[in-house]
Amino acid sequence: MPTLADKSSPSYRRAIILIVMFGVISFFSDLTYQAGRSLNGPFLALLGADAAVVGLVAGLAEFLGYAVRLLTGSLVDKSKAYWAFTLGGYAMVASVPLLALSSTWQIAALFIVLERLSKAVRAPAKDTILSMAARRVGTGYGFALHKIMDQAGAILGPLLMALLLSGVLGHTLHNADSYRQALTWLWIPFAVMIAAVLFGQSRAPNPQALEVELSAHPS
Repeated sequence: MPTLADKSSPSYRRAIILIVMFGVISFFSDLTYQAGRSLNGPFLALLGADAAVVGLVAGLAEFLGYAVRLLTGSLVDKSKAYWAFTLGGYAMVASVPLLALSSTWQIAALFIVLERLSKAVRAPAKDTILSMAARRVGTGYGFALHKIMDQAGAILGPLLMALLLSGVLGHTLHNADSYRQALTWLWIPFAVMIAAVLFGQSRAPNPQALEVELSAHPS
């Protein structure tokens, strides 16, 4: 069983840095995909999808986003390739700004499903790394610190889209081209997110080393 590390130890500082970095990653990830998801329904409609298709695409994407975790979680456990799955999953978030390239609702639907699959790929690995770091600083504190930043991005994403569509991009709110322009802006938070993942990996390439065994450090 792991126990808390001394606050003055290098491992404690590495764990805190990693938790904060995952907070930054989640902030920009949530900002990106929640911004995109806020447009999914109306964008599909503008591309010719009816209400039934919009609901089917959303439901299928959510189902796959959770069901595939059974497979990816097992693969993460067997391979211990935590960072490979984490980076790969976050890289798939590129499907959100790539929505801007959609000329038909079928292409847009593919990108929407890929975005949900991205979470299925990264979530088991990311949560495992985060739990390893959180055990060093206090599980409740570690996850709370991460969740605050995560939710901030989820709130700001749709607000960013509202700003882009109503202010920065003029008054073409119901025009597909205005949606494409707004989605293109999401390459910026996506790039910051990927940079943060790479930085986090450089700080803790072997996250298993963050765990402290109780037998070696009795409480």
